[in-house]
Amino acid sequence: MFKLKHRCLSLLAVLFLAACANVVAPTGGPKDVTPPKVVASQPENHSTGFSGRKVEITFDEYVTLNNASQQVLVSPPLFNKPDIKLNNRTLVIKFKEDLKANTTYVLDFGQAVKDLHEGNTFKDYLFTFATGDVIDTLTLSGAVLDADTKKPVESFMVGLYAASPHDEFGEGALSDSIFTRPLFRAPDYLTRTDKEGHFHFIGLPDVPFLVFGIEDMNSNLYYDLPNERVAFLDSLVCPSDSVHLALSAFTATDTTQMLLENKVVEEGLLRLAFRHPAD
Repeated sequence: MFKLKHRCLSLLAVLFLAACANVVAPTGGPKDVTPPKVVASQPENHSTGFSGRKVEITFDEYVTLNNASQQVLVSPPLFNKPDIKLNNRTLVIKFKEDLKANTTYVLDFGQAVKDLHEGNTFKDYLFTFATGDVIDTLTLSGAVLDADTKKPVESFMVGLYAASPHDEFGEGALSDSIFTRPLFRAPDYLTRTDKEGHFHFIGLPDVPFLVFGIEDMNSNLYYDLPNERVAFLDSLVCPSDSVHLALSAFTATDTTQMLLENKVVEEGLLRLAFRHPAD
């Protein structure tokens, strides 16, 4: 009887110790939902007199780049896209060309930068600098809606063409078809719409602008695909905090002439069918 009791107590002790030794994984605390923060930059944001070819932005944590070549916008646009790379916690933007003199530049990072572990997006951040002694401070805002559904259009490219005192809208350089001619003139300022279809320009000079928008499916900044929606205003606009533009995006009629069918109907009779009436 004594041995039986001893064995039972020993078994209970082993079971108790096994339960105490059960390892539970640590919870790790609350999930990180805070996006990266900028702790330093070279040059400083909103600086003047910039004469280099490199901008460095350092974050408080390690980050990753997501489709930076498409997400990061430089306004005014550059002929060559800059090189964008990460060096530890520092984002390095190298320009491949000389920047314009006495011009305010804006870097819009879109959703290109995220923190390394949780993927929190670094967004709504605009880095501004000027190559001259003064930063242009005027702004222009608006929204792009689909002409048929009236729903907001996301990731719609909106561009501005600055008018000189000698330009007249509808004639010469500033016509409503300027964004269909890539070799003629690139937009002077560029931004994109957010999920609500809103767009916002900062760092603009005090000159009138022609405003246009395009669903730039092939990222070449001009209209060349028949299924790209476009939008534009029929008059020049001056930048102002009180102005809120409304653009309607629509699919333009493709006027490109095409031969749709050629068929021998009978001996001596050939039928040709074109997309549009032909002379």
